[in-house]
Amino acid sequence: MWNLFKAKSNVFLGVDFGTSSIKVVELLYDNDRTHLKNYGWIDFKKQPKKDDANNLNIVLDTTEKNNRQMNLKNSLAVLLSAMKPESHSVYAAMPGISGLVALIDFPQMDKKELDKAIQYEAHKYIPVPLDEVYLSWDVVSRIKDEETGLLSLYNQKNERKDTKKNKNKKAMQVLLVAAPKDEVENYENLITSLNFKMTSLELSMFASARSLVGDDLGGYLIIDIGADTTDIILVDRGVIKINRIIDVGGNEVTKAVASSMNISWQRAESFKRQKRGIIFSQNSQLIIPALDLISGEAIRTIENYRHKSLTDVRIDKIILSGGGSRLSGIDKYFSQALNISTEIGNPWKGIVIDKNIEKKVKNYGTSLAVAIGLAEKGIKDFQRN
Repeated sequence: MWNLFKAKSNVFLGVDFGTSSIKVVELLYDNDRTHLKNYGWIDFKKQPKKDDANNLNIVLDTTEKNNRQMNLKNSLAVLLSAMKPESHSVYAAMPGISGLVALIDFPQMDKKELDKAIQYEAHKYIPVPLDEVYLSWDVVSRIKDEETGLLSLYNQKNERKDTKKNKNKKAMQVLLVAAPKDEVENYENLITSLNFKMTSLELSMFASARSLVGDDLGGYLIIDIGADTTDIILVDRGVIKINRIIDVGGNEVTKAVASSMNISWQRAESFKRQKRGIIFSQNSQLIIPALDLISGEAIRTIENYRHKSLTDVRIDKIILSGGGSRLSGIDKYFSQALNISTEIGNPWKGIVIDKNIEKKVKNYGTSLAVAIGLAEKGIKDFQRN
């Protein structure tokens, strides 16, 4: 989203600032192959627990903004000190809830005209003064209305006046991204205060799509279930077209399991990942409502995009991601709820992993998908340069 420097080495460090954790992945690009070089994370828990060296759990007070900033810095310092990464250039992501993404239709125009048009249109989508946010945008498609059925804003405004005149009008789709300046600067200051360099900062959804979909040109719906929120990302032909964030996550499911079975939070976390068919068992009556909220929003996301684009968008597959995707049977649930083929994402595809840790690392599933996608951005930038 915001590239600040060019990559100079072949080692890339991705730092995912989530709402409940910091995750870091370091990738090495050598001889046209991507290798896992390093990884680690810190979870923000109210009560710390012992775990392996790659999961450093500490107590954080994230209720106050200033406390959160200081604790983010302290916890990242602990994590990077333990990992000792080779790269000091950071590709970072902030939570999707911190920013805004909008797909806007424009008539065909040159870059100078587009710059002015975006400044004019942006205030319709951004609920704060534009001087308080950083804006980034890309033209993601140039299409003819007659080929796709997509009507640009220009045509919508003028089609009644002269339908024939506008029939062949070319439209541009522009992806607008905005994030509060103070948030962006806080993350940059945090990184630089630890003697690292912020190379790039983006919203987490872009990194998720990069690691889980890559260059595939199909239609996908990524459902990224975090601890407290779920990010629903519609990717069509390699471009994020719509994004929704809801305040339901894996913690709701864990709470339901702990309550229904009268067991501890830690045991419920373990149980929901290991017990086969828990979603379809007698204990599912408390679990399903949380998943129903997510699947309902996923259906609305698809329908809203189809309505906006005026085309029958095809979703080839649903890809589940995030820590919440480790719930046993969750892929079967979403496949039935949305009647679309569903799979657990694999952000590790194409990455060479040391045989001694391969099984352990892949067991983490999609938990590191964002951090992987960030480091992969570094590789893509390196290849282009």
